Amino acid sequence: MLRKLTGFYASAMILAAATQAAGEYPGFAWMTNSDGGKAYLVYGSPETEEDYLFDLGCDRKKKSSHMTVYVDIAGTQIGDPIAIKIVTNAATIAVPGHIATDEMSGFHFAEAKAFETEPVAAALMQEGVVTVETGNVVTTLPDPERSKATAKFAKACGLD
Repeated sequence: MLRKLTGFYASAMILAAATQAAGEYPGFAWMTNSDGGKAYLVYGSPETEEDYLFDLGCDRKKKSSHMTVYVDIAGTQIGDPIAIKIVTNAATIAVPGHIATDEMSGFHFAEAKAFETEPVAAALMQEGVVTVETGNVVTTLPDPERSKATAKFAKACGLD
């Protein structure tokens, strides 16, 4: 999956190199990119494609979607089902996913495929605190620039 994002990150580094997000993840930024019917929304480092926390993508041509919450979820096995819950003051959106891993970090993280991106994007555009729950792990998605970046993603994904 990381190879698929290479072109995205190269573009995102140029677009968002000066943007920093506040909160627990210094140096991370909200980045969006679209290319050839594909759109991506990533919260991560604009300096390297291997350092990200959240990834949401869609491919209009294939009518496919994916989401990755890249936090280590202890006590899980690869392939275990897990709900990825986007929680706002107004709603909770639950997306069924599974536990995946990569060789580099050994993390067991959550990923989902083939879901409707519109409710997820609507939740991410909410002002204020937005968290992602993956099992017992609760991760805050910082507010600065999240709504703006998500709106760009939604437009590129054809959601508006």
